[in-house]
Amino acid sequence: MKVLIISGTRPQFIKLSPVIREMIEKKVDFTHLHTGQHYDKNMSDKIFEDLDIPYPDFNLAVGSGSHAYQTGEMMKGIETFIQERAFDLVLVPGDTNSTLAGALSAVKLHLPVIHLEAGLRSHDWKMPEEINRIVVDRISSLLITPTDDGVENLLAEGVPKDWIYRCGDTMVDSILYASNKAKRLSLKLPFPSKQYFLATMHRAENVDDSKKLKAIIEIFSNAPYPVVFSIHPRTLKNFQTFGLFKELKESSNIYLIEPQGYLNFANLLTNAVGLITDSGGLQKEAFILGIPAITLRTTTEWVESVAQGANRLCGLEKECIYTAFSEIKDGKFEVPSNHPYGNGKAGREIVSEIIRRWENNEIIFPSE
Repeated sequence: MKVLIISGTRPQFIKLSPVIREMIEKKVDFTHLHTGQHYDKNMSDKIFEDLDIPYPDFNLAVGSGSHAYQTGEMMKGIETFIQERAFDLVLVPGDTNSTLAGALSAVKLHLPVIHLEAGLRSHDWKMPEEINRIVVDRISSLLITPTDDGVENLLAEGVPKDWIYRCGDTMVDSILYASNKAKRLSLKLPFPSKQYFLATMHRAENVDDSKKLKAIIEIFSNAPYPVVFSIHPRTLKNFQTFGLFKELKESSNIYLIEPQGYLNFANLLTNAVGLITDSGGLQKEAFILGIPAITLRTTTEWVESVAQGANRLCGLEKECIYTAFSEIKDGKFEVPSNHPYGNGKAGREIVSEIIRRWENNEIIFPSE
């Protein structure tokens, strides 16, 4: 069994790390192809050191561009890469353009696709990720989902039950692994533990709109604790383009930091009083670590986090956000101690299941 793993962004490397470590342990023959979708060193390279996995074997270095450009360039590179080598299976994680390009390239070359983190739905078709994950699920042969909702979504969309595998979430494995390693790190902030919010923003619907960026400055400035803002390169560029960077930088309540390595970020999140984000994965990581999350979106693929009270979907509605701020400050925003994402052994379970199904000829091309 020769497996090609295709990824290209920091969250994907995090999701894959327990699987890769287990494949190495079980001596699975795999090749890891990096599309180069994320190319900032702090957002990409250091993650491999932090999570003790080898650097990808190859990098297409596609870089930034429109969705169509990125996906097309990736597909050209991936197609050539596959044609020049022999693989039995292709594994893609998540819902990025790298995920879509990898799955489409593989299935057009008649290779079965394994989708890690299948079945998640925000039901918001304005999100590129929603379209990516729906298309990838439709053409995959083994759909590995971390949630019961994921199973229900896939069954409702007509995916054969035997093609679905429900197990724990590899993000639990990763955040627990990183948090354990990060215990030796100092906080390196001018704020004590549980006396700051941690914030990230990167989604186009928020950071490509000057009015929304201005609203974000106001919201962060009015938070009851300082906001440590780990600023994405694209977000930083947009603040500068819209002439808002000076206002952002001069806010006495906003503390700007560059994108962090995974261990540093895990340490920052563990010690934060709350998370403010529009990231999907961080909502879940906060839940796992027991940190209240305020999500500056109106939909989420991690519906359990909202249903169980660990996450507030506020968009940029200030009343919702400020209410959540007050509840966090007053100790009334309580995150349940039990999350539904597994026990931190998902990587082991996933690799064992892939091997079992392959040996029993249960991973078949979708048209067979």
